[in-house]
Order: sequence, then C-alpha cells, then structure tokens
Amino acid sequence: MTSETIETVRLRRGPLFAAAGGALLLIGAGFAVHWGLGTCYLLDRLLGGSGCVATAEIADFRPLIWDTMVMPPTGGDLSVFGETETVEGWRPAVVRVSLGDGREHGRFPIAMVDVEFMKVAADRARVFLSCRVADGCNEAGGNGLVASAADGATISVESASVPYVRAFPGEPAPAGDIAWDAAVLPGGTLAAEADESTAEVVLRRMADGAEVRRMQADPEIGYLGSGFGLVPSPSGRYLAGIDTSPPPRLGHGAIIRIWDVETGREVGRVATDDGHELQRDLAWTEDERRIVALRLERTGDHAFSSRVETFDWGAP
Repeated sequence: MTSETIETVRLRRGPLFAAAGGALLLIGAGFAVHWGLGTCYLLDRLLGGSGCVATAEIADFRPLIWDTMVMPPTGGDLSVFGETETVEGWRPAVVRVSLGDGREHGRFPIAMVDVEFMKVAADRARVFLSCRVADGCNEAGGNGLVASAADGATISVESASVPYVRAFPGEPAPAGDIAWDAAVLPGGTLAAEADESTAEVVLRRMADGAEVRRMQADPEIGYLGSGFGLVPSPSGRYLAGIDTSPPPRLGHGAIIRIWDVETGREVGRVATDDGHELQRDLAWTEDERRIVALRLERTGDHAFSSRVETFDWGAP
C-alpha cells in the first residue's frame, strides 16, 4: 500500500471515527441525564422533579421491616433503628443521621441480640423494641426493651405477650378490632388504619373503634396490602400513607400520599420512579413541610446500605 493510499484511507476513516465518537458521547450523555433525573439523584434534586431535596447514606446497615425511623421532638438528627454489620456479624443498633448535612452523627449498639418490631412513644423520645422469639432476645433474657430514641440506651427491660405490641407500654391501646399496626394520632384518641376491602384509609376512635371519617381514596391504586404504612404528622394535622408496591401499570416504585386529617382530602403526593423502592415507614420534619423515606440497597452478596431521602411534598 502506497503512502498516498494510506493517507486516503486515513482521511476517509477520520469522519467515521468522529461520527462514532460523537454518537458514543450522545449515548453517554443520554444515560447520564437519565441517571441524573432518577428519583433523588442530582438533576432530580436540582430541577425539583420528585420533590426530593436531600439524601443521606448509611453504609453497612439494614433497617427494621416495619417501623424503623424516629424524628425527635427537638427536630435534631433522625434516628434509624435496625442492624449494623460488625466483625461478629449483624447486630442491633441505632444510627443518627443529620437531614441538614446528610452525615452520620453516631452509631450506637442496642442491648438486644435480635430486634424485629418497634413502637414509638407519644413523646418520640422513647421506643419499645421486641422480637418474635418468646424470650432471650434482649441481653437480660426478656423479649422487650424500652430504649432511648436518640442513642438506643436501655431505659427499662420489658416483656410482651406478642412481639407486635398494639401500643407503647403504659399508653392507651386501640380497641380490639383496630389493626395492630394502626397509626395512633397525637393526643391518643384517634387511630388510622387501612381498610383492605375498600382500599381506603379509615380514621377510628381509639376507645371503641367507631369510624370517624375516611380519607380520600384513589381508585387507580386499589389494593392496600402489607406494604402499606401510615404515619401522622407531629401535630396530627396531616396523615401520610406510603404504598411500597403500587400497581405496575402506574409506573412507580412507591407512592406517598398526604391527607388533611380534618377534611379527609388528599393534599399532597410523592411518587418515585419505577424500580425505586422504599421501606414502609416514614418520618416527618418538625415543621411538617417535608417527609422522610428510607431506601434499602444491596451493595454485595451480603452487604447492604440504607439511603435516607427527604421530600418536599408541597405543603399548602
């Protein structure tokens, strides 16, 4: 091949390589934009797409399945209860996370060998922790523990006839026909539960279970199953419900709805992207303008991390 032929081939290939490089750059940019627009990723937060305003990572941590988060009344760090990975395996612990700077501000052990359920006291300063086994899940040999919501320190050793207690020890329990996982509103006179037969959220009197009102339903969502959780706001003005497995046809990984308790009207909604799944628990900021959700992510065969995601739900 002569030098002139080589130069001709090089000239012909130049535009082809440039076009291919440009196409790869466009594809890469497309992926970057798509990834960045995903729920709680950079572009989504900057553009306000989902309402996500902040995130915080908790490495090597698995949250509890049901209730797992507590926001103290002082409005300080969020407490997340679950299990942390240690050299001896997974052990019960509470992690404190700042919603302001997104940093972990402490990780504290809990004097239990296993924790599965948590009930938060009305003052949000204490939690009752329990497990499924009859005894032996706390270090004193019982099956329950009242601990500080801030650092998991033991306040008292308790016992429970069933692991999923209906109320924090010493506080009024809902009437017998109200679901065990009903959300008790501040003041302790009302509780909210999901009516699976009608896919509605029902507000009931704690004392006798009488229906007070129903929250506005969404026929498209339909079924409210075991992946549905309810959490009242600190003042009791609002009620948040999270559906962690909405119908696939809606194209969302999770849907959070907020109702005005007095009127029953839906006043706000947050929806994540398809595949962006959340735990069934929520927490409120003290001003009630933001709601906090939790995402569990598998980072390896036996490795997990949790991500705290804060949403501005558009409070009126």
